[in-house]
Amino acid sequence: FVAGVAQMRYPVFVFYNIIGGIIWVCSLTGLGYLIGEHPWVKSNFSIVALAMIIIPGLPALWIFLKELTARFRKR
Repeated sequence: FVAGVAQMRYPVFVFYNIIGGIIWVCSLTGLGYLIGEHPWVKSNFSIVALAMIIIPGLPALWIFLKELTARFRKR
């Protein structure tokens, strides 16, 4: 969206998109490695994995419950 508004040429957009993707993947992979090497994470990996599954879903659950309660209040 921003690239279109700024009228960025497509080859320039692709270049920066690839560079950004490489930086994103390398930083998240490195961060995952560093966190995974932490002794507490190693010994409690099941808790960490469960948290990685549950925590990202909490905003969606919040919105769902908010919409659900709003529907019941309208009745």
